Amino acid sequence: MAGGTGVFAPENIHGANGVMADSRPKHRNRSIDGLRGLLALDVFIGHAAGVHAVFPFNTGWLAVWVFFAMSAYVLIPIWDGRYGLFLISRFLRLWPLYAVCITAGYALGKIHPSLLQYAFLPISVVPPSVDGPIWSLGVEAVAMLFMPVFVWVSRGTTARALAAVIACVALTVVVDGKFIMGQYFILGAWASRYSFRLAFLENPLCQWFGKISYALYLSHVVVLQNMPGPIWVRIAVAFVVAQFLAVTVEKWSIAASRWARSQ
Repeated sequence: MAGGTGVFAPENIHGANGVMADSRPKHRNRSIDGLRGLLALDVFIGHAAGVHAVFPFNTGWLAVWVFFAMSAYVLIPIWDGRYGLFLISRFLRLWPLYAVCITAGYALGKIHPSLLQYAFLPISVVPPSVDGPIWSLGVEAVAMLFMPVFVWVSRGTTARALAAVIACVALTVVVDGKFIMGQYFILGAWASRYSFRLAFLENPLCQWFGKISYALYLSHVVVLQNMPGPIWVRIAVAFVVAQFLAVTVEKWSIAASRWARSQ
């Protein structure tokens, strides 16, 4: 997603604060990397299968909810109270790949974009036919504005987390339905006090999926819907494109995010 963003953005791939592999922070969690990779793969399979009606269902929506929770989970340990620099760092981490993917989607779809469509919005104005998963980046971006709230939840009791969830539900009813997404970030913030490790998630294949997860999540619909040829060719190309984006655009965005956080 990643972000991220967050999403959708895989902070832990190069260290949770964007530090490259030769300077990994102690709170790096390779199991989270592997889980993120498998969730991105789940979304990918759902969309690839949906194109050809191979499966009658997909669990991509569940993967996105877990992505939101994971975003807060990995960001809480690196929060240092510098709110402005945090937001700048997240923007530099998430936006470049976001912009590249929707630009490619519009170009290949021969659709004229507007500048508004390059903004992180909680309700995406990007047509699903261009890049369907992009909507979650808007949710991620807005959620980052509430990072101090998530930190407050993470340092309190379970009752405090429950109160925050109730507040999200109330805001959903009174203000806007998208506030319901906040409960997943709250859950992730609360869970950040616990360590999550599963050995099978740290095998090389899961780790590779984790490294390309953000790029795969944002680019696969563009490839699947615009590439000619049979589905197996488009699937292969989608992984090649994700790998390429991960070592080019995303590598730059990680470095830029790291620079911003070091200021």
